[in-house]
Amino acid sequence: MADAEKPKRIEHKRFDAPFETHIELVLHQPPFPLTEVDFLRLKQKPDPVLAALTGALLALSAQFGLPALISYIRKEPVVVSDAGIGIGFLVAGLVIFAVGFLLNKPRRQVMQRIEHHFKNNPGDLGYQRK
Repeated sequence: MADAEKPKRIEHKRFDAPFETHIELVLHQPPFPLTEVDFLRLKQKPDPVLAALTGALLALSAQFGLPALISYIRKEPVVVSDAGIGIGFLVAGLVIFAVGFLLNKPRRQVMQRIEHHFKNNPGDLGYQRK
């Protein structure tokens, strides 16, 4: 039984090393042709001045309009000038917001084209030997 437990020794035989290969995971997907103009449009950020102005006008509309709205709900007399000023600030804020939205349209169009490209060309994972 002692002989059966001993490993056998192999002499004068040649063993080749296992075949080595480097395999890498790759993504097969057509690239999006981004032009320099599209890149510049993507870099364009919304105008911070317009965003700040929109926020300020909407805050002013709340400051003047909410007390008038609360007075109206409580059936108390409403100061018409405050309500009018609040509505004016609200309209001005919405107009400035719309201008900022329209100025940012080319950037949104490029983003939509990119989203459309990758939605219609999903990636396919595969393996590639190096």
